[in-house]
Amino acid sequence: MVDKLGLTKSAHPFPYHVSWLTKGQQTLVTYQTMVEFSLGDFKDKVLCDIVEMDAFHLLLGRPWKYDMDATYSCRKNTYTMKPLPDTKAEKEPIVIVIGEKEMVKTLKESQEESFVLVVKPKDKDESDCIAPIPDVVKGLLDKYKEVNTSELPSTLPPLRDVCHQIDLIPGASLPNKAPYKMTPNQNTEISRQVHEMLNKGLIQKSLSPCAVPAVLAPKKYGKWRLFLDYWEVLTYGFRLTGLLPFFYL
Repeated sequence: MVDKLGLTKSAHPFPYHVSWLTKGQQTLVTYQTMVEFSLGDFKDKVLCDIVEMDAFHLLLGRPWKYDMDATYSCRKNTYTMKPLPDTKAEKEPIVIVIGEKEMVKTLKESQEESFVLVVKPKDKDESDCIAPIPDVVKGLLDKYKEVNTSELPSTLPPLRDVCHQIDLIPGASLPNKAPYKMTPNQNTEISRQVHEMLNKGLIQKSLSPCAVPAVLAPKKYGKWRLFLDYWEVLTYGFRLTGLLPFFYL
């Protein structure tokens, strides 16, 4: 059939023997060729190994069925196939600018390969990247500017009439947890924030046997927020159970 149709033969990269296609002898497969065929309205081409066969001219095996994602219906005795898209065809790339929600929705619905360009500010202050503040809000911010500052104050707030404390359960053992494993950059960031708060007097060194690990959570524009994981303390030591397991430092 290959010679009759004038198909171009090429050397097989991995020659092998087969013995089930012809009776009483083994056949060495040394060549292959690209064959175009049609089944009704369905058309395709497949790279076939060339071998002498007594029963068939073209045998489509499992590799082709796998590529086509073929599904066989035993009751109908039919195959349902989904041909692969032609990856060699050059397509004009589609470039669109969308928001985060639209991007997630598009990636979920799209069946094609997509590339996303995420634009992030570099070496800029956060205030340069935030959307403009509406005029209605500006007056309110100016009125209460003493409590709406971009930097933490360098002193602690004054003492109030009511001071709160967390009562310990008598005789409860306090945990002494080791710090979590972090990258060198995260350790440097924790050290920077701790020293900054020490210098401002917002925190002070403690000799307490109770120790809890610190946790960093990413903020917008590449910065970090520092938390302390008090879960073990809440579990074993305190009467107060309505607190959240993570406290913002």
